[in-house]
Amino acid sequence: MTLLGFGAVHTSFGHAFVLSSNPSQSASVPTSPQQVNVFFSEPVDLRFSHLKVLDSNGEQVDKGDVHHLQNDESSLTVSVPLLKDGTYTVSTNVLSQIDGHVTDNAFVFGVGEAVVVPTNVSTTTTKSTLYLPEAIARFPTLLAQVMIVGAAFGTLWLWRPLSKITSLADSVSRIRNKVSKSLAVYYVVASIILVSSNFAILFFQAIAINGSIIDVFGTRFGTVLIERSVISFIILGLSLFELRQFRKNESYSLSKMENAGFLIMGIILLVTTSLIGHGASSKQLMPIIIDFVHNLVASLWIGGTFYLAFVLIPRLQTSTMNWYYKLGTISVWIPRNSALVVTLLGTIFITGPFLLYILEDNLALVIGSLYGTFLIAKLTFAGLMVILGGYSTIFIQKQVVNSLKIGQVIGNKSINPRLLDDPSENEGKAESIIIRFRKALVIESILGIALLLSVGLLVNTGLPESEVQNQAQATTEAVIQNVPYETTRFLDNGTKVDLSITPFEVGNNNFKVSFLDLNGEPIDVESAELKYRQVEKSIGPITVDLDKQSRGIFSVNASFGIPGTWDMEVQAIPTKQNMSGIVASFDNLIVKPNFDQLKFNVTEYPISNTTIQPLYPIYDKSRNYIWFGDTIIGSGRIFAFDINNRNYIEHKINGTNIVTLMTMDSKSNLWYVDPLTKAIGSYDPSNNISKLYPIPNYVTPSGMAIDSNDTIWITSPSSGEVMRFDPNVGNITLKLHLKDQNARPFAIVSHPVTNLIWLTDEAGKLVKIDPSTNYSITEYSPGGNKSLLSPTALLIDKTTGEIYISQHDGHRITVFNPLTKIFTDLPIINKAGLPFGMAIDKYGNLWVAEHTINKNAVIDTQKSKIREVPVKTPSPFIQWITSDSNGNIWFAEQRGNSIGVIDPSEGPMVQQQVQQSTKSSTSNTSSTVKLDINYQNFVAPAILLGIIISAFMYARSIMDLKSNISIVKAQ
Repeated sequence: MTLLGFGAVHTSFGHAFVLSSNPSQSASVPTSPQQVNVFFSEPVDLRFSHLKVLDSNGEQVDKGDVHHLQNDESSLTVSVPLLKDGTYTVSTNVLSQIDGHVTDNAFVFGVGEAVVVPTNVSTTTTKSTLYLPEAIARFPTLLAQVMIVGAAFGTLWLWRPLSKITSLADSVSRIRNKVSKSLAVYYVVASIILVSSNFAILFFQAIAINGSIIDVFGTRFGTVLIERSVISFIILGLSLFELRQFRKNESYSLSKMENAGFLIMGIILLVTTSLIGHGASSKQLMPIIIDFVHNLVASLWIGGTFYLAFVLIPRLQTSTMNWYYKLGTISVWIPRNSALVVTLLGTIFITGPFLLYILEDNLALVIGSLYGTFLIAKLTFAGLMVILGGYSTIFIQKQVVNSLKIGQVIGNKSINPRLLDDPSENEGKAESIIIRFRKALVIESILGIALLLSVGLLVNTGLPESEVQNQAQATTEAVIQNVPYETTRFLDNGTKVDLSITPFEVGNNNFKVSFLDLNGEPIDVESAELKYRQVEKSIGPITVDLDKQSRGIFSVNASFGIPGTWDMEVQAIPTKQNMSGIVASFDNLIVKPNFDQLKFNVTEYPISNTTIQPLYPIYDKSRNYIWFGDTIIGSGRIFAFDINNRNYIEHKINGTNIVTLMTMDSKSNLWYVDPLTKAIGSYDPSNNISKLYPIPNYVTPSGMAIDSNDTIWITSPSSGEVMRFDPNVGNITLKLHLKDQNARPFAIVSHPVTNLIWLTDEAGKLVKIDPSTNYSITEYSPGGNKSLLSPTALLIDKTTGEIYISQHDGHRITVFNPLTKIFTDLPIINKAGLPFGMAIDKYGNLWVAEHTINKNAVIDTQKSKIREVPVKTPSPFIQWITSDSNGNIWFAEQRGNSIGVIDPSEGPMVQQQVQQSTKSSTSNTSSTVKLDINYQNFVAPAILLGIIISAFMYARSIMDLKSNISIVKAQ
């Protein structure tokens, strides 16, 4: 059943919140729309829902014909006349058909040349999230139904074992009548609270919809409320009837069938509660069922505590029973109640997390919301109740049992059993135990009431998704305005074209084009259009007419449908007759998804049957392998990880000690460095052929690269040399020294197109070697007194041609533009991480290994944003990373005995997986977690632990019950 529920999970909001609209919020449309459509998360009641369109002066301009769009009850639409250019506000006030909550929303859109103000994009009132008067009105009804259900079931549950104990049967029967009378009064009080609460809900609901109570009855929520009211009056009538029976006959007592009737009525009330709860907002049966079960078991627990605290124990305490029989009765009730409670808690451990998962599986989102605040309060009160219950079960029960054993000794030594009825020190102690037990129950009941109050606030609060959905409307727009992409083109006719794209990411963007002369003054343009196409997917060209905003300034809202490289062209017709047409090209625009909403699936593949220390991963496109060397001394191994089959393949290389740096030539053969044997090695995986080429003993390579001619380049910091190794002759054929005699060349790369060699000098410089000009050497340093701090790695962006420099001690990445010769620092990375190797993913984001912590950093280089993605291994020591043909990031865990992959995708969460792999096969034992707070990896063990504890405590309670019954019977 649980699995079926998960198969039908849908997004839930808890109230009717705006999902989308047309025109969309903050959109600018070139011409007036004919109607405004708004779509909600739940069906809304048309009679008590409003949709208005207001102009900038606050005047309503729509035609007032609000109706459902194509009979979709989750939508509202209204016609509008021909709207003038300007800014318009859409205001909604809707009544949910599901839970009866009223929500407000407002957003703006622009027509023509209107400029939408970001800070007023969308507003949602606090009333929409939590309507406090209604929440307070619903709290008593929760309390009353818990009282009824808990007392009715408690009566059936707690009394049964006592009837089987002969020594207690007579004494207990004396107070049974008085308990029944108190229970009848208890039912009357609960039913009065219930009826009063229903009227309060009706009153505040009428205020919320600005109607009458009769109007409320006409809604779907009102229909459920009528059902609740009918049941409430039935319970009130039954309870008054029972109370009258006691007045007629003092010996009257409630029967099992009568209590069962109250229980059934209470359960029906719980069903109606679930029909208007958060579970119903998902529009699925399974969440409603789970919500009902959760409410039922909670009612049995809390209501049972109320019954003990305010009905049973007070009557027992004031009865004329001797102290031994009082404690004997309590000795049965405590473990009997405990067995029930631990069973209920075990059920709550299952239904609670499952229901939360269905409603909202993002724990970080939950905790940061108003809903999460009330949920934490609820769990806190529940935890305190459990602690108090444990106190009664363990300590109070122990005192009871000890006193019973003393009573047995007294009874056995006495010839006259009346000694049990004589006042004694033990009787005083018994009275003290009963008082402590009652106090514990009263405190536990107060906590239960507080818990129900938090539930009342919880069920009247929108789910976290609805809060974030509304908060994000204004926030996103504010961010959009702060991070535009801007570029300029200078044309031969003396025209300058400025292009600004906001927010410059996948989805809707605002394109602003300015046509200026060389002095920066706007020029007259009659019309302009925008053409753009996606390069990799061959989409387009898409042609969009630009809307004139002012002299020489045009803009339009349009979308980038998918990420990747886009080419754009702006065409314009000047007003001057003798002026040629304007054509400006903007090519290689890298469009990415929203960086903050990217999802990163992390999967690790440890080797289970051997120990490795992988260091330098490289990607083999022809085989779809990840190759890496083993740095364990004496291993002499190179491993391949088959991405398709998810398994490792070991290659033993004769004569090799360890494998550190690696690269691959155009024939897909591997080249590597063995620093211990002082050799460069080659390995042909297809034919299993390896060769070793000695290098000078004084050389310990720190960097290795291969150029487009398959020539190997290595750096030697200790000797200050850059060496060229020619595979055709099997020897080093060129040694270059940098200009500075104290230079220590370290990282090295080769440009795949220009064949330029780029390397770093540990002294803080970037160096270029140009083979086409007799290996001329050019050095670059940041301006002023700046230098590169321990530049340990280089990466060339094949799209932009820029060079990324990893500053190990500078805690950042620096970007060098070979055309402008400008260094640009990206933001500081985690100082505890020490950046090392780099790679670029499918969206053009830069990844950086942080080898001293268990994280990898990802950077949006266009917007200078940084995020960190953890891996599960505590100390993986990741130095080098690479990317495959799908743009996934692969990393080697030198101290983690595994490699791993990060799969970026569009989505709000970060996920991790761990999969076990062997040399020959892969067994997929994965677990998905969500960061920053892992739902499955956190909640699933908690559920299991809760079930285990509940089972243990249940077994203990049953054993205590049997033991206590034996003790009582022995008297």
